This record gives sequence, C-alpha cells and structure tokens, in this order.
Amino acid sequence: MIFILISAKPTLLVIDYHTERTSLDFTMGRNIDDLADDRALGIQSTGEDYHDEFLLKRPKTEWSPYIDETVKDICFGIQIGDLALSKDNFGQELGTYYRRGLRKTAGRYADLSSVLEERVSDEKLGLLAYQLNELSYDISTTDLGIDNVEKATEAVIEKILTRYVGEELSVSFDLSGATVSDITTQLFNNEAIASNVDLLLSEFEDSASQGLLSLLDKPQMMTPLWTHQRDALQKWWDHDQRGYVDMATATGKTVLGLGAIALQYGELHPDDQSIRGLVDTTDSSRNDDVLIVAHSDLILEQWRREFEKHLNIPQERTTGSDDITLEWGTIHFRTPQSLVNEERVGYDLVLLDEAHHYATGSEWGSLLDEFDGDVLAMSGSVDDAGSNSERIKERLSNSIGPEIKRYTITDARADGVIPSFDWEVHYAPYDIVGDDLEKTAKRAERSFRDFRKRLTGGELSLDTDRRLKTFEDVRRFSHTKEGNTLKQQDEEFRDLVTRLFSRRTKQWNLSPVLDAVVDLVIEHHTTEKVVVLADSNAQVEELESRLNDVVANPSSVYLVSGSQSREEQREMLR
Repeated sequence: MIFILISAKPTLLVIDYHTERTSLDFTMGRNIDDLADDRALGIQSTGEDYHDEFLLKRPKTEWSPYIDETVKDICFGIQIGDLALSKDNFGQELGTYYRRGLRKTAGRYADLSSVLEERVSDEKLGLLAYQLNELSYDISTTDLGIDNVEKATEAVIEKILTRYVGEELSVSFDLSGATVSDITTQLFNNEAIASNVDLLLSEFEDSASQGLLSLLDKPQMMTPLWTHQRDALQKWWDHDQRGYVDMATATGKTVLGLGAIALQYGELHPDDQSIRGLVDTTDSSRNDDVLIVAHSDLILEQWRREFEKHLNIPQERTTGSDDITLEWGTIHFRTPQSLVNEERVGYDLVLLDEAHHYATGSEWGSLLDEFDGDVLAMSGSVDDAGSNSERIKERLSNSIGPEIKRYTITDARADGVIPSFDWEVHYAPYDIVGDDLEKTAKRAERSFRDFRKRLTGGELSLDTDRRLKTFEDVRRFSHTKEGNTLKQQDEEFRDLVTRLFSRRTKQWNLSPVLDAVVDLVIEHHTTEKVVVLADSNAQVEELESRLNDVVANPSSVYLVSGSQSREEQREMLR
C-alpha cells in the first residue's frame, strides 16, 4: 500500500494493490488540483475562514450552538462577515465543525460519537442542522401564535420521525427549550434515525412546502394504542362511529378519544394503522366541528394538555377560548352545564367524558338525543353505579349506540396496564473524568454575571416583561422575537446565550458514575430480578462487563442493546 502526502494539510490517496481499489479523501469534496493550487497560494475554504474568525476563540463545547445562531442570521438575511455562506454550501463548509462541537459534549459512555462516525457524513449533518434551524426560524417568524418556538420545532420533528423512520420507532424529546444542537444530539444517539438521515433531509425539506400550520395542527398519534384501546376504536369504527365504552379509571379513555380524532382527521401511530377506514378519512379541505364535553373545567384543561402529549399539537394552539380553530376544524370545549344553556351547532364528532353523568341528569340527559354526528361516549362507572347501572346502559344504548368495550380494573391489572410498584430514588454523580464541564460552567456563569450587571446598571435596556434572573429565564427569552433581535444587536448577549446552552447541553450529555448502578444491582440481585435501563449501548456494554466481574453467576446477566436485531432482543427478553 502506498501513501502519498500532499502539502502540510494532507489529502490522502490510498491504493490497495491487493484489491485494486483506489479511494480519494478530498477535503470538502474539492478537486485535488484546485486544492493543491489553493494550498500553494495560502487560500482557505469558507469553512476554514469561518473557523478562524468565529470558532477558534471559543471552546468546542460552544461550537454547535454558535453555528445554530449563524443559521438564524442567514435566514434573517444577515451577512456573515465577508463569507459566502448559504444553505447550498452550509453542510459542506461547516458540517465538520458542527460534528466536532457535538462530539465534545458527549459523555464517556455515549453512543453519539460512534454513530456520527459510522452513519452520518459531515455534509449531511451540517445540512440537517441548517434545515432544523430554518424550521425553527420559520415558526418564530410566522404568525402562528407560537411563543415556545423550540417546542413547536420538536413537535414537527417528532411527527415526521414517528411517521417515516419506522413503525417500531417513536421519538420523544424531553428537553425544555432545547436548541437545535440539543435536538441533533438526541437524534443521533439513535442508530435507526442516523441510518435514515437521507430520508430526514428530504422530509424536512418537504415539510416546508406542506405548510407549517398544517403540520403543527395535524392530529397524529405519537404513541401506539394499548390492545384494549385499539379493539375499542376498531369496534367504534365498525358501528358507524357511534357507541360507548365502560373502561376503568387510568386505562386510557382520554387517549381513546384522541385516537378517534386522529382516525377522523389525521393519522394513528404506524402500529395502529390497520384500523379500517384510516386511509380514506383524511381530507385537507374539511373544516369540521368537534365537541368535547367534560363535567368540569379542570377535566377540560387536562384534555387540552393531552392534545400536546399524544397528538403533538403544541399547547399554545389549544389554549385560550372555549372554541379553538385548527387547520382541519374547530374544537369546542364545553361542560354539560354550559352546553345546556347555549345554542348548539351540528357537531361532526362528539366525545363525551364520564358519560354516566349525562345519562342520569334530566337536563344533561336530553343532550344525548341531539347529537346526530359521530359520538364516542366514555365512562368508568357504568357498572359501578349500583341500581342505576341498567338505566344508564339503556340510556346510552338508545341514544348513542352499543357498548363497544368493557374493560375492568381486574382486566387492566392482568394486562399490566395498571401496575403495582414503589419508588426508591438514588442519586448518582456525573462521570466527569477528563471532562471540561467546570470550565464550560465557569464561562457561562461569568457571562451571566456581566449580563445581570449591565441590566441592573441600566447599561442594557430591554423591552420585555420577562423575569431574567436565572439561566433558564435567559435561555427562554433568547427564543423569543425580542431575544433573537437582541442576539443580532448585542455580541455579549449572543455569547451569553451560546455559553448557557453549551453548559446545559454538556450537562445533559454527561454519563452517570456507573458504580452507583452496580452497587444497586449487587444489593438486590440475589433476592430479586433486576432490570437496568440505560440510555446508550456503550453504557449497557460497560455495565455488563462490570457486573460479570461481581455477580456470583455471570450467566444470569443478560444484555439487550440496540446493536442486536429485533429477534435477538425478543429472544433475550424471553
């Protein structure tokens, strides 16, 4: 094998005479003659110029969030120095620096570095980062009534991933006010997502043409239904979308109701798309009226929150007035008391929560006969109402439709839907061997003190009522339109935001000291079965190695990781 080195920053030509294969590793994919000419003349690429001007003075932990801010500047039409940076060349020029920044935030037992190395090229990583930041920018500058821009960005990403990446994969971000670099880190800690980066790039690009509001408002189930919920929804569909369920408390009646909305106006989770009628029910031109009735305003507020949790419609889209208009229709939130005394419209879909209340009330009961559209009535107390049980059943059957599902607490316990357990919480410190968390934190704290001093001293005047007394206050403010404007005008504030996010990203991605986990296993494994859930393949493998050294019977330690096939995982679990 022959290695030919060209210039001080070598491009490598490798010729393997045994296989007669030749590979060229061109920097930035450029022509080798042009590259040699540029080097001879001392000409740098745009990415190298950006590195020298903006990144070189910063620790690598700040690179990714700083590059995120650069994308937003480009979207705003702001020139980045004298550099010719655009969406067309962003991945090619800055992808390698984005990768280095992400890798620097990863803990010792994290999969991020290896997944990026094996699955995602610099150019594609940079382009994806650009698209995600562009999506965030579009949401912040479009009049959608969305203040929590990053939460809405996460919702769009989760919908796309759940639908397209795979039927057995659902994705959920648990980050409050996350930056794109935080989101990207979570994405590429998952090999299945990293393997589909080409699909993600095309889907994120297509999402812009579909319209952001349509995508945000789309009722798409993010989690699969339980078997009893799927069975109930199928039978409701088979009975012409009318009927009632008698399901015990905590067995998912609200989720069933949201599933009915998704079935009619959006889509279910990929695992549940065998339910008949789904494919032909969506119509982008529909503008239906959906009524949700619950016996108190508190329960209605819970319904609103569940729209975000299970349908991934941002909470800001379902709060405010009693009537919420989305792209596909209007949702009317009502208590039975308010509904009795007002003029009603012809509702296309009605969801009745705790329907046994309406069946026994003289005024409320009259409501049941007025609903001509699709109706799903839900209760957990039909058979627990004593002497009224038969009367309630008859009333619901005559006015709404048949009982489509009965699911008792005994059934739920047998199926594991309602478990019995106790919590005991143990804290583990961060594993910071060879890490620079302290340095990252001190830079953030120093910038924050300077910001507070400028603010209280009147040097910095902000047009906001927001409280800016904590790191999280500033991070949230930085996502608002006022915060974005200040970042463009004030370099010190931009540095503060970059450092606060790099500090938090670094903290989130640190690994725990695994000794704490090993100690717990040793304490319990001789008398109980122990299941350890870790957040990376690297952690799983390290734990297996350590446990094999300390347990009496190493063959009793079973490893299940994402690197195994589904069949291997299921067999190991069995």
